Amino acid sequence: MPFTRARPRAFVLLALLAAACWAAAAAPARAMPGPDYFALNAQPMIKLGFITPDRWGPYLDTMTAGGIRVARVDAGWEFAEPNAPVDGQHTYLWDRPDAPTQSLDLLARTLAVRGIRMLPVITTEPKWARGGGSRVAPSRYPDLAAFAGAFAARYGSNGSFWQENPGIAPVPPRDYEIWTEANSANMWTGRSDPDAYMAAMPGIATAIRAADPGSRVLASVGWPNFENFVRDIYARGAKGVIDGIAFHPYAPHAPAIMALVQRLRTVLTQVGDTVPIEITETGQPVVTSGPGASRAGSGSVTDAARAATQSLTGDALARSDCNVGAFGVYTLVGSESKLEPIGEGFMGVVRLADAQPNATGSALFAAAQRWRARPRSGIVLCGQGSTAPADLLGLSLDLEHQKPTCATGTVTYEGNPLEAAKLVLTVADGRTSSFEVDAHGKGEVCIPDGPPIWSFDVRAEVANVAASPTYRCPVLDGPCVIVARATDAPPTPQGAGCRWSLKTKVRSHRGAWARLGTALSCTPKASRVPFRLAVRPRGTQRTTSLGRVTVTQGTTRTVTLKRRLRATDALVVTSTENTGTGVPGLQATGRTIGGATATGSEGCAWKLEARVIRHGAKRSKVRIRVACIPPGASTVRFVASLQRKGRTKAARLKAVTLRTGREQTVALRARVRRGDRITLEHAGSTKNGTPRISSTARVTR
Repeated sequence: MPFTRARPRAFVLLALLAAACWAAAAAPARAMPGPDYFALNAQPMIKLGFITPDRWGPYLDTMTAGGIRVARVDAGWEFAEPNAPVDGQHTYLWDRPDAPTQSLDLLARTLAVRGIRMLPVITTEPKWARGGGSRVAPSRYPDLAAFAGAFAARYGSNGSFWQENPGIAPVPPRDYEIWTEANSANMWTGRSDPDAYMAAMPGIATAIRAADPGSRVLASVGWPNFENFVRDIYARGAKGVIDGIAFHPYAPHAPAIMALVQRLRTVLTQVGDTVPIEITETGQPVVTSGPGASRAGSGSVTDAARAATQSLTGDALARSDCNVGAFGVYTLVGSESKLEPIGEGFMGVVRLADAQPNATGSALFAAAQRWRARPRSGIVLCGQGSTAPADLLGLSLDLEHQKPTCATGTVTYEGNPLEAAKLVLTVADGRTSSFEVDAHGKGEVCIPDGPPIWSFDVRAEVANVAASPTYRCPVLDGPCVIVARATDAPPTPQGAGCRWSLKTKVRSHRGAWARLGTALSCTPKASRVPFRLAVRPRGTQRTTSLGRVTVTQGTTRTVTLKRRLRATDALVVTSTENTGTGVPGLQATGRTIGGATATGSEGCAWKLEARVIRHGAKRSKVRIRVACIPPGASTVRFVASLQRKGRTKAARLKAVTLRTGREQTVALRARVRRGDRITLEHAGSTKNGTPRISSTARVTR
C-alpha cells in the first residue's frame, strides 16, 4: 500500500518499464468469484487528511451506489497499540476521538453503516516493536500475532464491536492481508525476507483463525521478483498456513497485468497449492489534462485509457480459469496533488472535487454491476486450450481503409480506448501481420510482403480474452465491411479473384528477329462461362434465340451460326448472374463491349466482347471474348530475357507489355539458336493486383 513507508508501486513500475450462481466449480483452480469481486482501496482518504472524516461519506456512498462494497483499509498496529504491553498485558485503543483518522472503531462504523466490508491489512508497527535494524524485532513477533488476533476478535464475525453496536448490521471481514508486499522493501526487515515472514506468519494466522473462525489469511505479494519469494515461503511451510495470495500486479496494460497473474498461478501449481489469488491492489496514474502518454510504459495515460485497461482486466480475470477471487483497484480517491509520492495522488477513480466517478470509476462500477447481474466463466488464461469465441469479451473496432494494403483502426472496450490490443490482419494464403495499438487505441496494420491479394481480413483481439468483429477490406477500393461477429470464429479470408497464367511459345526466328506467341490470362473461380445468343432485328425490341455457347475465360471463341444475319441486325450475347462462382450478369450487343464488376470474384472486372466477323448467305460467324480483368491490370508489364544454351546467366532483351485475356505476338530483336530459352517475367504489383508471373519458352527449331 503506497502510504505506509511504502515503495511506490504503479509509478515505479511505469518508470522501470518506461447466491447458487456464485457456487464454485468442482476444480479449485476454476472457482468463480463471489458478487463482491470488485473492490477499492480507501487508505489515502482515511489516513492522509486531505478529506476529513466528516466528509468520507459522499465518496463511500458513490462507491456503494456503483455496486462496489469492499474497501481495503489499513488495520494499523501503531494506531491501536501505541504503548508497549506491560507484564505481557496488551492495551488496545480501538476508539481514538482525539485522532479520528487513527480510530479503527470510527472506520469500521463508517463502512458498516453503508454495507461496506473491510479488507484489513495487518500493518504499521509501533515504535516500541522495532529493534535490531528491523522494523519489527523478531522478539515482537508474538506481539504482532496478539494484535492480529485482537483485531479479528474486535471486528471479525463474532467481534465485540458488533455486540457493542447492535444498531449496525455486522459486515465482518472475510480476509486478512498480512503486511503489504512482503517480498519488497515494505517487509519489516526492509528487504525481501521469506525467513522472517514465515517465522511470524504461523502465529499470526493461528491468532486470527482462533478469533474469527472461517476467515482467510492472505500472504501479501507485490510484483517485483514475486516468483522466487513465493517459492521460498512455500519451501518454508506456507502451504496450509496461508489461505491465499494477496497479489499486487502493477503493470502498464491489461495483457501485462494478466501475464503476471498467469505467472503466479504457474508458480502455485509448481509448489502444489490451489489457493486463490486475491488481487488487492492494481491501478494506474493518469494525466490531469492533455492527450497523455502514447504508451503507459512511458508515462501517465488518459483516464479513458486507464478505464479500459482496468475494466477489461477485471472482467477477464473474473471469468478466467486462474482462480482469481477479487479485483481491488488503487484507489477510491486521491489527493490530486503532490501530497502523495511520485504522483500517486492521481490514481483515484472518484473525483476529489465532487465525489463523482471519473471515466475509470464509471467503467469499474459498470463492470461490478455486470458481474453481479451475470457471473460467468469460460476464459482460458491459466489452463490449456483456447477460449471459445462465444466466451470472449467484446471489443469494438472502428476501421478506416485509406491505403490499399493497410487499415487503420481504433480499438475500444465498453467505449474507452484499449491499449495493447492487437490489430490482426490475415490473408487467404496464410500470411498474417499484427500491430499492438497505443494508449489511444490506435494502430495501423498492413499486408506483409508476398503475392498481391484482392482482400484481407482485420480484427482486434486480446489473445484468448477479447475480440472484435472481423472486417473484410478490398485492396483496391471500397470500405471494410463486417463479415463475422465478435462471438464467431474468424472466417477464412477470401483469396485472389484470379489465377494468373502466362503461356509462351517461340513461333519463329530468322536473322536478328525472334517472334514469341503469348497468352496472358487471369482465370477466376469460373473458368467457363455459358452464354445465350439471340438476334434482334433493327427497329424492334423482340429477340429470337440462336442457341447457347460456352466460352473459356480469357480466350476468344469463333461460333458459326446457321442463320444469315443482316448488317442491321443486332447480335445479343448474355449470361445470367451466378452467385456461386461470382460471375455477374453480362451482356454485349453487336460490336459493342459490355461488362460488369463481379463482387463475388473479389474485384474482377468482367468484360465481354461480341463481334460479327462475317455475314454469309446462310451462315454467319461470330467472335466472342470474355475476360476477368483485375482493375488496374488490364495490361501487365514484363521483362523479356534470353538465356543461351549451356549458360546460367540471362541477358535482358526488352520490356514487353501484354494485355490480359488476349493472345499476342511479340517481336524480339535477338538472334536465337536451338536450345536457347526466352523468359517473360513480371515482378508483381500490389497496386495493380498482380502477383509475380513468369513463363519460359525453349527454342526447339
